Amino acid sequence: MHDDLDPLKQKLNIDITKFFTLLFEYKKSSSDINHICQGYLNLSNIFQIQLNDHEITPDDMLRIDDNTNGATFSMVYQNFQKHYYERYSTNMNKLVSYFGKSFELIQFLDSVSASDIDNLREAVNDSDDTLMNTKATLDLVMLKTFLEKIRCEIKKSKQETSSNFVLDRLVDCFESAVKLDQDKSKELILTSPLDNNQTLVPLHSHDKHPEYLIYAGIVFTVLTRFYLYEFGKREWHRKAPTNLVNLALRSRLQELNQQIVIINQILVDDVNHGISSDFANSVLETINGIKIQNIKHLAELIDQISNNEDDCYIRFGIENKKFIVISCKRAKESEARILKQNSIAQPRSKHLR
Repeated sequence: MHDDLDPLKQKLNIDITKFFTLLFEYKKSSSDINHICQGYLNLSNIFQIQLNDHEITPDDMLRIDDNTNGATFSMVYQNFQKHYYERYSTNMNKLVSYFGKSFELIQFLDSVSASDIDNLREAVNDSDDTLMNTKATLDLVMLKTFLEKIRCEIKKSKQETSSNFVLDRLVDCFESAVKLDQDKSKELILTSPLDNNQTLVPLHSHDKHPEYLIYAGIVFTVLTRFYLYEFGKREWHRKAPTNLVNLALRSRLQELNQQIVIINQILVDDVNHGISSDFANSVLETINGIKIQNIKHLAELIDQISNNEDDCYIRFGIENKKFIVISCKRAKESEARILKQNSIAQPRSKHLR
């Protein structure tokens, strides 16, 4: 660009030459500059920070148009270069530009949990890459992870000092987050074995056999994504029972080995006479008032109650304050009969026996 102006230097004074140089630079990169300016403004909004204390702000740059006079343009642009464009690294400005041109996406990702990104993809197109392919999903997850790292760096920075959190400190947090990403040899220390953002309804369980337990003809199983797929691989979120869909999309793991145990169906027999088939696809919450943690816990409680008490009854607490009461004695007497009538080899899956 400077070479292009050489023929004019002899005919124009130095101030005019400098002005045209600035103007050409701005026109050449105006789109990127506007994205960077908008990005800095958006950063101050999403992370609640103060921009650097300068007379010239990114707002002033965004107000430049064809009606801006030369003196104003020259002053605003040079100050922007000094306090923003040249103050921070090229990579930082490039990163900031994404906050300018993709802010709605970034706001959305910042507002949801990490696992919601995978849930969103599966809820929208259920493994059909037409709407969102695997690479796009991974990109979203990586961006979400980066935003979480920035949040952690900001929190740590605010704890270290009581001074106002300004742009310079935010840039330091960004650079720390980037460094963590780039440092592949850095050992990650997990403070907890449980990810609180992990979905309670497993997204993938290809390597696991279905878990089930039959008691008095009531078939209990674990709610998984594959269970929901039985209602329609691509349309389960519309065809499966609403209560189960909501659990699949919104529930988060609170405890290790936690599962949602549901009633799959009722195998009709005298022992469960009067129990409506409407209980199918209902969530089991308690057994004799004890909250169920997982299907193994259910099996242990049934064994404990039925083996240690004479003429006992088990009260199954179902969602929406419903319940089923079963006689332990009659349940034992009916087991072989129910299995034979329904051609079922075992009353429980292997690891529950």
